[in-house]
Amino acid sequence: MCMIAYEFTDARKLGDGERIMRLVKYMMLYFKALGKPKYAYQCLRLLTQVKCFLTPREAANVTWNRFSNTKGGIDRNVELDRECEHSNLNFKIFARGLHGQVNQNTVDRISRSCQPIARALYYVDKQSAHLYSSKTKPADQSEDVKKLIDQLQHEQLFSYQRGRYHKCFPGFTNGFKVDHEDLYVWMNKSVRNFSRLHQFSLKR
Repeated sequence: MCMIAYEFTDARKLGDGERIMRLVKYMMLYFKALGKPKYAYQCLRLLTQVKCFLTPREAANVTWNRFSNTKGGIDRNVELDRECEHSNLNFKIFARGLHGQVNQNTVDRISRSCQPIARALYYVDKQSAHLYSSKTKPADQSEDVKKLIDQLQHEQLFSYQRGRYHKCFPGFTNGFKVDHEDLYVWMNKSVRNFSRLHQFSLKR
């Protein structure tokens, strides 16, 4: 699951919506096997929308229109939900200046002006060289990697040795098991439930 999460993060940074959809399939099986029905339900709901219920245009929009890149670069994409949270933060900051004098007109005015003001402040800070990146310079790990490789080669990690096992993990399993019959019944029932909730008809 850690590798799937790492792959998901990398796909998000690159804005690869198709790869995320493939990973959602694995995540659905993982959540179902571990008894996390709500997470598995949402994964299945997303897949059925893209593969069944939505039109090709809407499905492509859900698959690829999930990210925002406001800083440029091939690996600088963020989720639209996170970008929306940043916009909400700007709105809250500007709304504090009302000092309790909140009405429909002032809220509408701030809603229309908060993003242009935030964009103007961004370019002012950029021209003034006052932008501070949250990224730190990565440390040089080449020597540590070389020592680790030498140790793994000495221990012959990738070679079979009789009697070697995980001493610290006596109950270590090779993976998770999925009951295929139960999975089929659950998926069939859930898809029909989606059809009723969203007023779509299943084609037989």
